[in-house]
Amino acid sequence: MTSSWKTLLVVLATAIFALAPAVGAVQPLVLAPAKITVGATVGLLVNGAATAGGLKADLMDSADKVIASVTAPSGSGDAQTVQLAVPSSAPPGSARIKIYKTSAPATAFATHAVTLIKAENMDVSALIIETDKPVYKPGQTVQVRVLSLTSKGLKPRSAKVTLTVKDPSDFIVFRRELDADASGVVTARMPTSVEPPLGRYTAEAIATDGDGDGTVSGYESFTLDRYVLPSFHVEINPDSTAVF
Repeated sequence: MTSSWKTLLVVLATAIFALAPAVGAVQPLVLAPAKITVGATVGLLVNGAATAGGLKADLMDSADKVIASVTAPSGSGDAQTVQLAVPSSAPPGSARIKIYKTSAPATAFATHAVTLIKAENMDVSALIIETDKPVYKPGQTVQVRVLSLTSKGLKPRSAKVTLTVKDPSDFIVFRRELDADASGVVTARMPTSVEPPLGRYTAEAIATDGDGDGTVSGYESFTLDRYVLPSFHVEINPDSTAVF
């Protein structure tokens, strides 16, 4: 091997070593909601907090002005939840949460983008859709139920729901726009033909709140097939011919 090749290999090895992360330099992982209600307290889950030596969380508006701040010592375990209270005077809109180590308060090790929303404008956060069974024969009726829930407390909430069903070729075969009742429930019935495309169908529900500001979706699938239920028989051999 020539000296020029040796020099090139040394340079490449040095570059790779410089790009490799240092052993033990893993930063804590932060989990936080994407939408936060103004005036509420939000929990920030930090995994790897035991290595941080204490945590500091700042909620900052779009102009990098601190809206709320909290400092918490390191917990006994590796995971720690920091409770950050968002003042009711916080302006709705885009914001950021910055997490710092108290030992290094000048540099945030995690930044999380959030949206501050007033409680009355918080959209539906969960949508559950289900069918009465997973497999149908051609000609049977598919019964679909959708449950919409609020973001705060997961309570039932009225919403405008658009229900769409697509066949295995992704063609829309059923579409309805319905209003959920006071229990947050929407029901629909979809009759099937005697000669439908067989395979897996997809049901999609999209819900909007009363003002149309927020949307959430849910999915469920079912199968149309010419299945035959298995037949079986049972034989009983009693120990005695007399049965009481």
